[in-house]
Amino acid sequence: QNAEFQDALTREWRQREQNALTESRRLAGQVEALIERVDRGREDNLRLTGELALARAQNATYQRNLQSQLVVWLARNARRCSLGLGLLTRP
Repeated sequence: QNAEFQDALTREWRQREQNALTESRRLAGQVEALIERVDRGREDNLRLTGELALARAQNATYQRNLQSQLVVWLARNARRCSLGLGLLTRP
């Protein structure tokens, strides 16, 4: 009877050990998948950071060009307005 009890304990222990090993492998796979996701996230973050920097630089250039065009347009129209006012105020 003692030997049967010992065998039952041994079988139960081996089954628990096998279950623990299976669970450990499953969790290791999950960890590996999460590491891959984090790595892809980092790569995406670096790529998007670069794209954002480029977009900001392009936007700054566009704003400078727009400001220059506005200054030219205002100067041209101010001259036209003063010429027009001069014509209107002539006797």
